[in-house]
Amino acid sequence: MESLPIGDFGANAVWFALGVLTYNTFVLQKEHLLPDEMRTKTIHTLRWSLIGIAGKVVRTSGQLWLKLATTLEKLGLYHRMRRGCMAFG
Repeated sequence: MESLPIGDFGANAVWFALGVLTYNTFVLQKEHLLPDEMRTKTIHTLRWSLIGIAGKVVRTSGQLWLKLATTLEKLGLYHRMRRGCMAFG
């Protein structure tokens, strides 16, 4: 959010609103879905360790699958976070 992408006020307002929504979603996930030892990490650290993982989407027998190159520990964390997200619904 250091710089706004366009000179148009409306477009910049949408860009800023998306940034605020992203940040608030990150804080919510950090407080409710991550283990205690990860709650002090910054958005850049978590993005690098959780989101910056190689993967690909494949179709097998008409179903879509996400294949990730990660450790079993991180996969367990993803499953725990997914179950936590579904509990909000």
